[in-house]
Amino acid sequence: MHSFVKWSASALVALSLAACAKHTTSNTSRTATEQLLLTTATDRATREVSWSHFADQGVYLDSSKVESVDKQYVISSMNARLGVAGARLVSERPEASVILEPRVAALGTDLSSYLLGIPSIEIPLPPFGAFKTPELALFKKEIQEARARFALHAVEATSGSLVLNHPSAYGKAYHAYWSVFSIPFISTDIPELLTENDKPEVEELPEQSAIDKMDLGL
Repeated sequence: MHSFVKWSASALVALSLAACAKHTTSNTSRTATEQLLLTTATDRATREVSWSHFADQGVYLDSSKVESVDKQYVISSMNARLGVAGARLVSERPEASVILEPRVAALGTDLSSYLLGIPSIEIPLPPFGAFKTPELALFKKEIQEARARFALHAVEATSGSLVLNHPSAYGKAYHAYWSVFSIPFISTDIPELLTENDKPEVEELPEQSAIDKMDLGL
């Protein structure tokens, strides 16, 4: 009986070693892919704002309402957009002609997976404990998506008159792992992870678009 159990355990171990698996590892608290997803979504969201309203203005960015993961990157991305648009960034509120207050409605990632095949099953093997069978996937998809949504409100420092109201600046990014008959594929829209043939043309920072009416709350 014991020899049969040992043989069964050895067979299952061999089967697991023959299976194909995907591992997510990191020597830091967060993977580089997750960080790239969130920063890419952030840059795409801030691109949606018409920053030209702040040209030649002394702007104080009030970050007290920005509470999220990667807070410093969010603030830095907005400062970069302001600078390219011709705004003068000031560090003290009394020095500003315009007060800009951004808010973070959402900034995070979602992970979803789909499997066509046999999932991993835990099998008790006394007295050895338990053993997990390898996953047998005809088709598998795991996709991690990042979404960012910011709201921005800006007023003149002295009069309080509205300069800009952008209720929803939205951006997203994704990274997906596919497996068809154990043959792996990866698809993504993160520029740094694309192959040379898939990379889009370099984006100019930032082209003002026809969303000015939204920014004024019209």
